[in-house]
Amino acid sequence: MQIKFTGRYETKLYENASNGWGVFLFYNEARECMEKVVGIPSCVLLEDAEYQITGIEKFVEAYGKQINLNSIELIDNPTIALMQRFLDGIGPKTAQKLYTDLGDTCLERLIDSPESIKKYSYISRRNQDKIIASLRQINRRDLKISLKILTFFHGNISNLQLSRIVDYCFYGREVSEEDKETLLPDKEEKVEQRWKKITENPYNLISMIPYFQFRRADHLAMQSGISRDADIRIAAVIPYAMRTRTSQTGSVCLTAEEIYAAAANELMPSSCQITRKREQQLVSSFLHESEEKWDTETDDERKFVVYLQKIADIIETITDTEDDIEQGRTKIVKSKEDYYLLLDYLEEKFCADNIARLFQSPIQTNKRLKNKIETYFKRSKVSYTDEQKEGIRNALLEHISILTGGPGTGKTSALHAIVEIAGAENVILLAPTGKAAERISAITINGHARTIHKFCAMVETGAIPKPTKKLIVVDEVSMVG
Repeated sequence: MQIKFTGRYETKLYENASNGWGVFLFYNEARECMEKVVGIPSCVLLEDAEYQITGIEKFVEAYGKQINLNSIELIDNPTIALMQRFLDGIGPKTAQKLYTDLGDTCLERLIDSPESIKKYSYISRRNQDKIIASLRQINRRDLKISLKILTFFHGNISNLQLSRIVDYCFYGREVSEEDKETLLPDKEEKVEQRWKKITENPYNLISMIPYFQFRRADHLAMQSGISRDADIRIAAVIPYAMRTRTSQTGSVCLTAEEIYAAAANELMPSSCQITRKREQQLVSSFLHESEEKWDTETDDERKFVVYLQKIADIIETITDTEDDIEQGRTKIVKSKEDYYLLLDYLEEKFCADNIARLFQSPIQTNKRLKNKIETYFKRSKVSYTDEQKEGIRNALLEHISILTGGPGTGKTSALHAIVEIAGAENVILLAPTGKAAERISAITINGHARTIHKFCAMVETGAIPKPTKKLIVVDEVSMVG
């Protein structure tokens, strides 16, 4: 059931540090109860601040009633919200009174003169002391840039995104809390230059903040006076559409048809009345037929084709072939008829080159292992098919091997044999997800699987030595992107 309510933020029960997804509690004044809201907030969450929330109300057996978040907007003035965030002893009513008395610069004025808070009799002595202590601990530069960001976003930015933009302005990149203890922020001039880069071209936020949506950047750009036909808008949507599309398909490369359709779709307003099928027809006609044969029937379709032409003009300026990649200019790489984002292309090429090197390197004949494999087949209670035997031999004797097959074809039995022949102590079992790791551990004798991410992190930090002379088995490798 769709629900819309005004609520005051109370606390978070859980928050994913990497993407901001979490479980949050809001006090619903109309119902006079706490609401559990689940999702990724698009605005900063400040204790006691007031928000307008819409979502789908559901009952989940394990967790009870919750609201799956669709949208959330900060109702309070950003400056008032910031006072509540930075200063102990200030609630919404006190923050409103101080804002009325001191205006937009109230926080900066209080930081300049913390003792001035004692002039306001509506604040208790105890809370005055708390506020003074908070004011003396505030980093003025952090506050100044935070105020700018919240004002620019009209308060509609999450805590995680706010933190990442502050890091970018001060350090040029995202920085851990541990590193901040030793790193010095860049000079004020550099900070202002980075902030100007965002305000002059909000589309930079897409590459700066993970999961930042093009339409959000677009909204900020329109407010900043950037035209819908501006080149920077078209240049931003192409790599964004490619990243979104590759995430959906699991492929690292796209055809021209896929890119043009995805990018033009993002550029069109939400009120656009063109179906996906019709979009594909228009793209195909645009790419493969002469202009005289373009068959546009409505204003939306004509605008769609205009955007296709603009995409064609811009994509040429940011795309290079495999032999002409230029650092700092190339964003997209064209390989034959396929298009890659630069980083995807470099990573794909790195993997392909290493696989080719493994295939080309000579294989040492291991008669002892060959005999061990054949002896295992003879003594095993399992009757392996010829295909299973070939897969087991390849896995143990070749530099690299892929074991594939549909459900029920014996992949699990083959994997069991591979681990048993090689010896669990000589095998590293990996999987893309925790559940897949649990499954592969359960079906192998003495097997202990880890996720790929955890294994790589442990090797990188030295928690475990870099594997040598080990058989590495990656389960469900087709899921790895």
